[in-house]
Amino acid sequence: MACFGCVRPLLLLMACALAASGCNRNGTIKFAGTVTLDGKPLDGAVVTFFPLADNGRSAAGVTNSDGVFRLTTFTPGDGTLPGEYRVTVVKEPPLEVDGATVGGSSEEFMKKMKPNFTKMAQKIEQARQQAKKRPPLLPARYSHPTKSPLKATVPFQGELTIDLKSKGEN
Repeated sequence: MACFGCVRPLLLLMACALAASGCNRNGTIKFAGTVTLDGKPLDGAVVTFFPLADNGRSAAGVTNSDGVFRLTTFTPGDGTLPGEYRVTVVKEPPLEVDGATVGGSSEEFMKKMKPNFTKMAQKIEQARQQAKKRPPLLPARYSHPTKSPLKATVPFQGELTIDLKSKGEN
């Protein structure tokens, strides 16, 4: 039987190896990628990884101005579980009400929203209805969880770049 003093260095070594590989206590692997549209970074898109296995769990992230996203499964930025995924990318047009962008932490919007909540809520709903009439920002094929042509395997070797095309097939 091994003594505890002999086992402790082995446990420490295993813990360091897990930390270096990017694994978290919940089994997720830190995961980031980049989304481009016609070769240019895509800002403000929601990227969702849908597991192909029945026992998997979805993960999602939002792209920044450089098109970079970091996946979240359980806690912000923790990554995703190992496995194979179908990937969707969705970007909704921003809603503007009285010259202010709806949502986020826009102080300008919140100032306008506070005094007359009911009237602003009606204006927001009108803006949503108008947005539905506009052409989509991305082709619909990228937004369907079972039909998207985009797939990824985690862990991923190298850097994942999802290059979407505004026209034609991916």
